Formats: sequence, C-alpha cells, structure tokens
Amino acid sequence: YGAAAAIGAYYVMMYVGDFLGLPPIATMGLQFMVALYTKKIVEDMMTVKIVGQPAPPVKDIEYFQGSPVTLGNGKVTVVEFWATWCPPCRKSIQHLNDSYTKYKTQGVEFVGITNETKDVIKKYKSDGQHPFPVYPIGLDHNNSSKGYPREGIPAAFIVGRDGKIAWQGHPMSGMDAALETALKAPLAEGTPLLKTALNAPLAGTSAAPGVEKVEAVAAGAI
Repeated sequence: YGAAAAIGAYYVMMYVGDFLGLPPIATMGLQFMVALYTKKIVEDMMTVKIVGQPAPPVKDIEYFQGSPVTLGNGKVTVVEFWATWCPPCRKSIQHLNDSYTKYKTQGVEFVGITNETKDVIKKYKSDGQHPFPVYPIGLDHNNSSKGYPREGIPAAFIVGRDGKIAWQGHPMSGMDAALETALKAPLAEGTPLLKTALNAPLAGTSAAPGVEKVEAVAAGAI
C-alpha cells in the first residue's frame, strides 16, 4: 500500500508542479519528497502496532543454526523476519550482525525467522555474495509466527524482559536505540515475566520440539 500511494503522490505532484509553474528540477524534487513522506505515512497507518502487548508465541520453528531463544523471563530478545530474496533484508544483515555482536555480551538474544527451506539458506550462504547472519536462524514452515504483524520485510520486534513487545519497526531504523531503552527499563517488584520458549522444552520435561511453554515468574524471583 505504501509503495502504491507513493507512486500516486509522485504523479500528482508532477501536475501540481506544472500548475504552479515550477522549474522541472524543483518539480522533480517535490515529487520525490512528497512520495517518500506519503509512503512512510501510509505504511505507519497500515501497520498493526503490538507494542505493549505480550509477545506472540512462536512454535514449530526449525533452527537452521544457533540455539533456541526464550522470550521474556528477564531477557531482551530481537525477533526479526527476513528472506534471502529480499534486497532490504540482505542490506540489514550486516547491521544486525553488528548489533548482535555488541549486545549479546549484555544478554540480548537474536533470532532471524524466514519461511524458506534449509536448502535455500544453504545456497545463499555458500554463494557468499551477501552478508550471512551470525545469530540464530529459525525456519517457519507453518506460518506459526503470524502473530507478528508485518507490512513487509525486514521487520524486527524487541521483546522486553517482561515478555512484552517493547518496540517494532525496521531493524535499521531505531532498533539499537530501542535496545538500549529496553535494557535499562526497570521492572517493578512483582511484575509478572512472561516466559515463552521457542521450540525448546523446559528443563526436566519431555515436551517435543515445536511446543511453546508459557509461564509467569514474579520479578526478582529469577
């Protein structure tokens, strides 16, 4: 929707420039500026916001690499959605790698989720033409992560230590600042922490992979 609105605004501004008698270069600048703002406004309006809500559970995730991550339970986690065929996603990977390297020492976990197959990911990695994630990669073959609204990809969500969505947006547009805020956010005594394991059975259980576990833990009890 955002791209379609931007194209429409671009051509409307062409007629506006002609009507106002603007020089061609001024008209072109006006077209691009209005198109960019229109795209952002429409995308912001169309994107469903879930900030402040409990992080949606993600089950039936097969991990291509890395260990399963846990949402909440005192940890800050970045859940990012991407695909190998997506140019903006490929562009974001290096930034995500840098952020992962920086914040993993502070206990922040990352997972990049795609609906592609192992073979597709292996080929993308072996081609070596673009940066490859150094953080865990989850393969979602059953659209089990549909609880995370995405107008497009890449799309990132920060899950706070209380298990609620602290931020959502493009991974290269304010994610690091939001991580700093999430890490500093205090937890009130007695605040329930929502713990959701992504494809990881709880210790001492025989739960099969793909079954999410949710439990509430009082702040300060972990």
